[in-house]
Amino acid sequence: MRKESGFLLLELLVVLALLALLAPPLTALLLAGREGLLLAGRRTVAANLAIEGLEMACCHFCEISSAGEAEVDGFAGYTRAVEVRDVAAAAGVLPLKEVNVTVSWQQGVRRQSVQLLTWRTWR
Repeated sequence: MRKESGFLLLELLVVLALLALLAPPLTALLLAGREGLLLAGRRTVAANLAIEGLEMACCHFCEISSAGEAEVDGFAGYTRAVEVRDVAAAAGVLPLKEVNVTVSWQQGVRRQSVQLLTWRTWR
């Protein structure tokens, strides 16, 4: 019995040393995973807002026009910019317009954005 009295203390010290070695990397891993989930959620919202912007811009071919950068109603922190330009077409080809929608937001110190690009014709 006398020889086993120090083993509990030694086992506790080994466990504490292992916890001290493993805790920082595991904590960093959990924080990085949380940041990744947050960024994925915000990118999904931005992609849906960009799709909505494309649908609004492309409702009618003749009325497609550029809109400056503006904050999206109901989504604080998200801004949407719509750019429309005519694409030079060869003779006999239907007129073509390029529609570019960019949704951006601030994430920490970095500015993040999602950009969708499409071409529209009158048919």
